Amino acid sequence: MKRENEFGSGAVSMASLAADELAAPRKSVDEPTIALVGSGAMTIKLAHYVQDNKLGKLLFVNRTAEKADTLANQFDGNAMALSDFIETCVPVDAILSATAATEPIFDAAFIDRLAQRSKPVMCIDLAIPRDFSSAFDDNPKVKLVDIPYLRSKCNGNLRQKFVETSKANEIVREAVNQYFSDRMEVSLKPIFHDSYQESMRMAKSALDDLFAKKVTSLSEEEKEAVYRLVTKLVANSAFQPVKVLSNKLVEMGSDLEIAEIKDIRKEAV
Repeated sequence: MKRENEFGSGAVSMASLAADELAAPRKSVDEPTIALVGSGAMTIKLAHYVQDNKLGKLLFVNRTAEKADTLANQFDGNAMALSDFIETCVPVDAILSATAATEPIFDAAFIDRLAQRSKPVMCIDLAIPRDFSSAFDDNPKVKLVDIPYLRSKCNGNLRQKFVETSKANEIVREAVNQYFSDRMEVSLKPIFHDSYQESMRMAKSALDDLFAKKVTSLSEEEKEAVYRLVTKLVANSAFQPVKVLSNKLVEMGSDLEIAEIKDIRKEAV
């Protein structure tokens, strides 16, 4: 089933969506520098993701330098105080900020001080209210990814998952129907077996009579070929209704149980 749908694809949590965005600079830079601003659970979760997937070098930024140092030691990264980071604007490829600040901590002046990069700096804002000011919305030096953007992406992924779930349900339904159709066919075949045997007896008798009285010029090899052809035709005509009936019963959602079919078979025999 996995080969026929993409049910497992597409992140739906804020952390996993942000992690997907953090992976983007890795495609254009050999070892990007990723700044994580804040020291909460989200920062730690994303630090693990960056480290586990070898996405780049980590720079921990926090108002309290000691907390940044602690995280840097834990994840083998570097640390800076938030005030120093804002003033010096060390070269970075991505900034993810998730602080509890009540006002934006990155403004237009910060953008002006950003080091020029070959690609816009990825700025991921997971704070409420925002850590990045409105100056980041349309500036070509940065690419802002905020919570509304991630939420819309999440909704798109959820819609895709519903589509894939529907596909998966259809695949399961078809497999179940095929299973029951096959079981019914196996149970129904014996019911038609006597009819097949009688048809074969009649066909052979008719052929023997034909070869003896009307078509006497055929060789034994040619007669055998005719016997094989007629046997095949009789078998198809005798057992084809079994397949059709089995499929029809499943299609109609028949309540006829396999055990009941076996009882019918016993009565027929």
